[in-house]
Amino acid sequence: MTRMMIVDDSEELRLAMKDFLLIHNHNVVAEASDGIEAIEKYHSEKPELVFLDLTIPKLDGLSVLKKFDLKILLLKL
Repeated sequence: MTRMMIVDDSEELRLAMKDFLLIHNHNVVAEASDGIEAIEKYHSEKPELVFLDLTIPKLDGLSVLKKFDLKILLLKL
């Protein structure tokens, strides 16, 4: 099962997305509300798929991407 992480400063959106993914039997291993937390959890939990908001506090999404070891990047603006 694919290990997923959700990064968004909106707790409501994170919870809605997590609920949707769990209902459909996906494995959400981490959540983060800012860029610093996202990097820490990315390295500790090693998710295979990350849903990343680009406008998050402390470190924006594009800066966070530079800290990830990515094989594939899909970006929708």
